[in-house]
Amino acid sequence: LNASITGSNPLCNTGTAALTFTPATGYQTFTGGGSAIQWQSSPDNGVTPFANIATGATSVSYSNSSLSTPTYYRAIVKDGAGATCLTSDVRFVDVISPVFTSAPPVTRCGPGSVTMTVSAASGDINWYSALSGGSSIQTGTTYSTSVTASTSFYATLTLTRSGTTCESSPRTAIPVTVTASGTQLALTTGTQAAQTRDTICN
Repeated sequence: LNASITGSNPLCNTGTAALTFTPATGYQTFTGGGSAIQWQSSPDNGVTPFANIATGATSVSYSNSSLSTPTYYRAIVKDGAGATCLTSDVRFVDVISPVFTSAPPVTRCGPGSVTMTVSAASGDINWYSALSGGSSIQTGTTYSTSVTASTSFYATLTLTRSGTTCESSPRTAIPVTVTASGTQLALTTGTQAAQTRDTICN
């Protein structure tokens, strides 16, 4: 059996895995409506054993409209006793899912400068001032700016594999919290109990 991928490959973040195999005819339909054909999948090409796909996977074509992880597929053909008599070659549908390994929030006392940092194993990073729309305001793992109040900035990660370029979606938020300044703290010093007042951050 010759299995082939008829849809896009790789997919970006999520998408439809569409496969078929040839020859497309000549397979038995069992009494009671059972099919001789069964598609199977494995996340790692059989290290985790191939398992039957439960729904919609008993014809020469198979489609998964919400694939979000890289997956290996194959089809088997069974005889009337339910034993496997033919197995197709294996097809791999790749899913490129750019994900940051670290994107911590930032806190500072009062208005001023902040530096935000994100991390990723590989890829290109862009920074934005809004969750959607607008142009990139910075590239690279860090972005520094001045803030006067709590806000959020946003980053995306772009990966290219097998000629396909994918950008993470939605954008990853990096919250910036500006705490109130000007809290007064009374300190007792010396034997005369003289009091001084220092401004500190909450």
